[in-house]
Amino acid sequence: MKVENNKKVSVEYTAMDEQGNVFDTNVGKEPLKIIVGAQNVVPGFEENLIGMEENEEKEFDVPPEKGYGPYMEELVTEVEKSRIPNADQLVKGTFVQLQSKDGYPVIAYVKDVTDSKVVFDLNHPFAGKNLHFKVKILKVEEPTKEELLHGHVHDNHNHEE
Repeated sequence: MKVENNKKVSVEYTAMDEQGNVFDTNVGKEPLKIIVGAQNVVPGFEENLIGMEENEEKEFDVPPEKGYGPYMEELVTEVEKSRIPNADQLVKGTFVQLQSKDGYPVIAYVKDVTDSKVVFDLNHPFAGKNLHFKVKILKVEEPTKEELLHGHVHDNHNHEE
């Protein structure tokens, strides 16, 4: 059976940045299980799986527009330290959880910390970057009606969404 939209696919993958550094892999671990077309992974990853068969291996690149999007300077913002609780505990090069104006959690990269300001970068860490993947299709099967309805794979547990 070939990989196509609305199929349940188990994938082994290794993800690398532009320099070939591995930043994520599930080799030797649980496979990634997705419903193709449900948009639970970056579009370029899904698109490259289409047409593959069980035990087939492939390497491919995903450009920013099909990955985590372009890097947007307008998502880098300076905030006065006086407006941030526990600002003295913030460390350049770390990630923190902030809250949006609407009350939603947002992950931000602490780009810089000065005596008076903190610079936050709200871009995804891989925004604007080309990604390289090595994948192997382990299994292609029909999803259950419930999995199709919910848009994700259910393992052996009760699911009440």
